[in-house]
Amino acid sequence: MRVKQLASSSVVQLIAPTEDKFEHLTFSPDGNWLLYGAVPKGEVIVTLWQVPTLGGAPRKMLDDVDSGVSFSADGKRFVFVRPSGYAESSVLVLNADGAGEPVAVARTKDGCYLSPQWSPDGRQIALALMEKSNPLSRLVGFMDASGGPFKPAGRAAWAAIENLVWAPDGSGVYASAKPALEEPRQLWFISALNGEVRQLTGDLSDYNGVSVSGDGEAILSTKGTRSANLWKVSLSGSADQSVKSAVQITSGTAVVEHPSLSPDDERIAYSSFEDGRQSIWKIAAAGGAPVQVTTSRSMTPNWSPDGKSILCWLLPETLPFALSLELFPSMEEPRSRPSKCPIPKRSGGDLTAMLSPMPSLKAARPDS
Repeated sequence: MRVKQLASSSVVQLIAPTEDKFEHLTFSPDGNWLLYGAVPKGEVIVTLWQVPTLGGAPRKMLDDVDSGVSFSADGKRFVFVRPSGYAESSVLVLNADGAGEPVAVARTKDGCYLSPQWSPDGRQIALALMEKSNPLSRLVGFMDASGGPFKPAGRAAWAAIENLVWAPDGSGVYASAKPALEEPRQLWFISALNGEVRQLTGDLSDYNGVSVSGDGEAILSTKGTRSANLWKVSLSGSADQSVKSAVQITSGTAVVEHPSLSPDDERIAYSSFEDGRQSIWKIAAAGGAPVQVTTSRSMTPNWSPDGKSILCWLLPETLPFALSLELFPSMEEPRSRPSKCPIPKRSGGDLTAMLSPMPSLKAARPDS
């Protein structure tokens, strides 16, 4: 572990090379200490340590820490999460120097708390809750810093949340999160004033993490894009010859996966994010225009022996997460789930709304 001084560009090694895993690195508000979680190789329990940022001996602070730490506005305390059993956890507060015993401000037996973040005014803690009844559901909410119930922000739920960061004015938190496992992470704003949830990005890119400028006028995130297409490669000849003679079948920027060749070798079914969500498509093995088979969220197609139907997994539109198998005709018109299993409308709206320009940050946050 190394730290680089920006003013002098000097690099200081804080921790010698090790096979331990480091996570949740956090500077103390005065910049004198770096707090981090360490997991020895082959173990799962996280131990919290601190080390001087100018170099020195690390000091063990706590065992069994299940999150990063977040400091209070005055820098005298920090909040963290500790597991207390299967799908149970506690939110605890400890003095910044590690003195004394942690004080629990919240406990739950209904899931696991995640990513606690102390508000700029010190009055609230924002955090996520992974529900015990549905491990693929994460709620974002707020609680009083002195203790009290967890209050979810509206009815919004996500399948995964990367991190939470407070807006400097305390109006709410920004999050990097995905509403479904197979979808890319997007950026969101969750109001601490009224629980309103606003999506800031809505494209096919993956936004990994989020940070906010000190004046609250800009946010920073790593934007990643990924694409994959189908190619046909001959198995005769050398590997180099096969690669050089490969023929591309599909084109575009969407991710294509799970290809399945029809029994007559004339068609290929596959899953793709071509329309912004994962669904089943087909294309002639020789190439051409792709045809959408399903409009429901679906994956992993397989042809029937007669080539007249395609069997695939259907993914739920809303949590809880439960897969179902459905058979679709390999026809020219895209088909959705049968009417006996109606699909709730997607909360994000249609694709046009999803691809709308990112609003300004001031527009995204309600007036305080």
